[in-house]
This record gives sequence, C-alpha cells and structure tokens, in this order.
Amino acid sequence: MKATKENLDLIDRYLEQRKLDFLDYKLEIKDHIASQVEDLCEKQNINFEDALPKVLKEWEPSLILKSSIWISNKDSFPAIVISGIKKRYLIYNSIILPVMIVFFVLQFIFKNEFENENTSKLLFIVSTSLSLLLSVLRYFTFRSNYQTSYSYEFNRIYKMAIMFWCFDMMFYYNSGITTILFKAMVVTYFPIAIYSFLKHMQFKNRVINL
Repeated sequence: MKATKENLDLIDRYLEQRKLDFLDYKLEIKDHIASQVEDLCEKQNINFEDALPKVLKEWEPSLILKSSIWISNKDSFPAIVISGIKKRYLIYNSIILPVMIVFFVLQFIFKNEFENENTSKLLFIVSTSLSLLLSVLRYFTFRSNYQTSYSYEFNRIYKMAIMFWCFDMMFYYNSGITTILFKAMVVTYFPIAIYSFLKHMQFKNRVINL
C-alpha cells in the first residue's frame, strides 16, 4: 500500500509534535516511517492507519527529547538529532585539531615570515574576506525560512569565526601585534561552514522541488 499525501501529512504532524524541526531529519525520518508502514501493510495485510501506530512505537526512543551541550544549553532536541550532530562534531574536530597543530608548527618554524608586515597584511585580508563571505552566506540562510541541522551548525560556526576575527582585531589594536592564532581559527572553520551551508541549500531545494 503506497502512502498518500494525507498519510504523509499525518506523519508530518506527528514529527512536529515531537519537535523535530530540522528539515533534513524530518524529511529522512518521514521517508523511513512511510516505507516501514508500507512494508508492514503488505506483510500483515492491514491498512495504513492501523500500521502507523505500530511503526511510530518503534521510533519513540529515537524521538525522545533530550538536551546536550553539543547542540544547545537551552533547548531540547530529539535523541536521534543529538546523536547525529555529535557524530558530525567528532568528525569536524578530528579535522580541525590536526590543522590547528600544523598552523602552530608553521608559526614557530617560520616565525620571522609570519611577523613580517606584508605577511600580516595578507593574513588579515584573507581572514577578513572569509569572514565577510560567511556573513553573506549567513544572510542567505536567514532569508531561506527553512531550518536544518546544517543551518544550525553553520550559524554556530559563523558566530565562532566572527568572534575569532573580532578577537584578532582587538588584539591588534590594543598591542599593535598580529597573531596567527585567531586567523587560523577563521581559516580552519571556513571549509566546514561552507559544507554546512551547501548541505542546507541541498535540503532546501529538495523541499522546493517537491
């Protein structure tokens, strides 16, 4: 038995009641639930309305609201969302940490080159350009009116990148010395922010094209 639009709307309402607001998770889980219900209808020769509660019962543990400092110290999210974002953060950190170590090593090896005025200006231009580009992308995610776990991640990374850029500016104007630390943070987080933005746009376009 193929799920109808009314059936899918019923699943949508259930997921909204469970505060599954991230569009990417909502789409994927809705597809999984609908597929499981269709399979159960065929196996047990029952209708959609009878099969749906049985499938939703299996999903309840994954949709229990929990809180985690990995995501927010204020809001609660379904367990499956927290688990998924934790895995992503572990991957991101496994990339960021080695890159930061390389930056620090390079700073010590090429200390004189990094302290050179022309090099400092170049690094400033690079970090400022990346920060401005992230600000433009932040504007587009804000206008999209769609929230995904990727847009949520992008916003967190954007805030961190801008914070590091501001720290770099304050450090320079207070001491007259520039440091690679804050610039390296902006540069390191930039590819992850771009990845999150592109994934967000992918799910946004998927909904628009439905």
